[in-house]
Amino acid sequence: MTLVEMLVVVGIIGILVSILLPAISRVRDAANTTKCLSNLRQIGLAFNDYANDHNGCLVPGDYIGLIDGFPKPGAGNWADILVDGQYISAPTGTYSASADADFDAGISRQDTILRCPSGQDDANAADDNYPTSQTDPRGSFYFSRGSDITQTAVLVWYAVNCTPRVQGSQLSAQDLRPLPFNFLPDYGSGTANWGITRLARLRSSLPLVFDGVWCFNGDPARINARHGKQQYTNILFADCHAESQLASTLPNDDWYLQ
Repeated sequence: MTLVEMLVVVGIIGILVSILLPAISRVRDAANTTKCLSNLRQIGLAFNDYANDHNGCLVPGDYIGLIDGFPKPGAGNWADILVDGQYISAPTGTYSASADADFDAGISRQDTILRCPSGQDDANAADDNYPTSQTDPRGSFYFSRGSDITQTAVLVWYAVNCTPRVQGSQLSAQDLRPLPFNFLPDYGSGTANWGITRLARLRSSLPLVFDGVWCFNGDPARINARHGKQQYTNILFADCHAESQLASTLPNDDWYLQ
């Protein structure tokens, strides 16, 4: 083979690669989207199992405790509670309220239904790590809380549609409309409110879990566009179906109880 012929072959290979790479990327993204939707549906089934065992109640979005300055132990977030109750299987790590932000470093990142396949293996552990837009990479980081009761923690790449825990002037009246999940106790409202939502009373179109960080908290930037070239967000709805929606249209009135 002459040098010219070799250069022609290399050029053809380069063209084929440039054609195939976008196709491979689309296939990978589609596979991740499908796997993520499956994860969300399984989380929905776990919510139903929890409700069946707890008088029809939706699992708390976050059961706050010592790490938040509450005087009594808390059970962590919804993922900690479901794993501790054996409704979901996921690796756990040792946790204590006095530990620093790296307490989750030893927890396995293995594939579970709490892990979005388009998520990243970086921690979102502090307020200044929260995303500032729906395409901010920090929106695809995992979040970890931990239970004061079991001294364990899990990693979760999804967020819940949760009532803001800080009832303050930084949130508008629309932001403060009630959402399906609750913090227990909700001391941000000025009282130790222990109210909880019944799963059966939620309308089917109400979003419960989505690609994002920790909880909605009235902040659209926590709704992460992870799929479809960073344009779509996967959402689990109250009727246990999951679908992709255009992130730029979220949130909308369907996100609120009223």
